[in-house]
Amino acid sequence: MERFHNPNPRPFISTEIDFKTLLTEWTHLEAHETVNADTDLSSLMNIPPEIIKELETVCNIDNLTIKPEPTDFLNFKIPANHNLQCLKTKEKFNNNRSQHPRNPYAHIYNNKYSFADEKRKETITIDKTITGPELILTITVFQPYKKRPGCKYIRDLKMEQQFKVLGSQKLTVLRDKFICLGDNSILKDCSDHPDLKLDNKAKDVFTSGLFYINGTLYNDMRNAQSRDNSRAIIEWANEYTDMEIGPFESRLMEETRFLDLKLRLGYPYLYQHLGDCEHLMVFQDVRLMNCEDCQDVARYPIVSGVSCRHRVICMVCRHLTAKWVTTGNRRLNADPFFFCDSCFRAFNYDKNGQKIGEFFAQPFVDRSALL
Repeated sequence: MERFHNPNPRPFISTEIDFKTLLTEWTHLEAHETVNADTDLSSLMNIPPEIIKELETVCNIDNLTIKPEPTDFLNFKIPANHNLQCLKTKEKFNNNRSQHPRNPYAHIYNNKYSFADEKRKETITIDKTITGPELILTITVFQPYKKRPGCKYIRDLKMEQQFKVLGSQKLTVLRDKFICLGDNSILKDCSDHPDLKLDNKAKDVFTSGLFYINGTLYNDMRNAQSRDNSRAIIEWANEYTDMEIGPFESRLMEETRFLDLKLRLGYPYLYQHLGDCEHLMVFQDVRLMNCEDCQDVARYPIVSGVSCRHRVICMVCRHLTAKWVTTGNRRLNADPFFFCDSCFRAFNYDKNGQKIGEFFAQPFVDRSALL
């Protein structure tokens, strides 16, 4: 595949890296010199060591604090028995935020009030902590890309999510952690029975998926109804040898660790699911875990970045978030058309709940509610 995407003229793409060999080499490295901060600063700044020590004393951060200066309030819990209206209002806000589906703790980071969240408990399981040397990989997965035939316009790639994974983890943890809007879509037409609850999402019907990484196709065969999508690709590459695509290998995603991979940093690889939903993914960085990283294995993969979450609003009221999407409706001037729940029922159904006209309707899940 490097014939189609040549890494040589692209300086941001590294040479091929064997993660297992890299971890072994890094763990056997020894320090060959003792670093002295005073000596290094004096030589870099061309200043005698005595002046360096004087600067450290004068510029000490403790000199910036004076005794009468007020300090920040310590976090404390709201008392159980109180009659203050402000505390009652605060409790009401806390209860509303705890039911938020996206991130019930996001408000704490930007909250100007010094209240601790007594419901949030940060615990680390002792048997799940990392004891030996470990690699941390940074992986960026992009939004699905589709180019229309005959269209000269090429849309820029947009990041979907960025993850930090451990080298000892299986490839399946990345697939399970990644959130795609297509996985949560409902495949059936719900226009005749909009109140009927459907639990069969696309990811429950089409369970197959694969990663393409450096000439190897990794299939997810944990589900009994999953198919080997790599077989057709390998047969196609073997049939058209003049295109110089391949050869490819096939392995199981659930039996392969990130530590077993050999790849290039900065080179685009592929995640395919739902048949034709394809995401480019890039391994951007690899490093040894240090004391400042999270030591709890259960928290990995860690989502370190997400794309901008602009919600899709109703195309009728232009106010509420879209809950339904319709196609093939001749009464509308756009296809597809997005509705909030109230506008969807008011426009497409009469007072008796009967469907008006012919159209295809599906529940719509907004990206801002998932990421």
